[in-house]
Amino acid sequence: MSHRTSAAALHAARVVLKGFHLTPRPAEDLPGGSIPGLKGEAVYLAVILDYATNIFELVKHRPELRYWITLMKAGNATAPQIAGYLKRLADAFDTMPKFSRTERPLVTSLQSPREFGGRHVVSQLSKPALEAARFVFYYYDVRPRNGTPPDEKLDRLRVAVLVEVSMSLSRTLAVEPAIRQHLADLKAGRLTPLDVKKILRALGVLLEYLPNYFGDYREEELKLL
Repeated sequence: MSHRTSAAALHAARVVLKGFHLTPRPAEDLPGGSIPGLKGEAVYLAVILDYATNIFELVKHRPELRYWITLMKAGNATAPQIAGYLKRLADAFDTMPKFSRTERPLVTSLQSPREFGGRHVVSQLSKPALEAARFVFYYYDVRPRNGTPPDEKLDRLRVAVLVEVSMSLSRTLAVEPAIRQHLADLKAGRLTPLDVKKILRALGVLLEYLPNYFGDYREEELKLL
């Protein structure tokens, strides 16, 4: 089955490829399985990043958010309908990699990519970003484009940072607790219609930090590349 790619994964793939040259590793070096016909190009890397992070499971719900905002403005949405939508968002977050109870988020200090200001930043890397780097290093031989000698430990961190920043993962993942709290409040009858309107608008703003496909068809969140 063909994979429909998210803009977030495609953008992250392009950012990673600006900093690193990726060469597919031989199938015999991949005990967990290889991808036939894999190339070190953005469209191929984007699919890997989508599955490493499962970000595509989340972004496909953004058009529905705009739909419910419109219905709420018109007074044509019910509490069970909104609760059902928030539950689908929560389920999408459940598909994304999570740290186990014994794991701690990795904090690293690196220079941010040039396109993000080139500042020296201290960054807490999310589990999806770390998984993305793991996938990249599993499927590819990774070499920095700036000519510096490869350093797998440092380069993994750099790839994770690029994915973290280019996908806006930290901001996106921070939305999850609020969604679960809003869902609980809605089910308990603690929210008014005005509260729900404000919540949906706020979610719309927060989820817009994820990269989009721009153009005439704003509702298109996933593309068959």
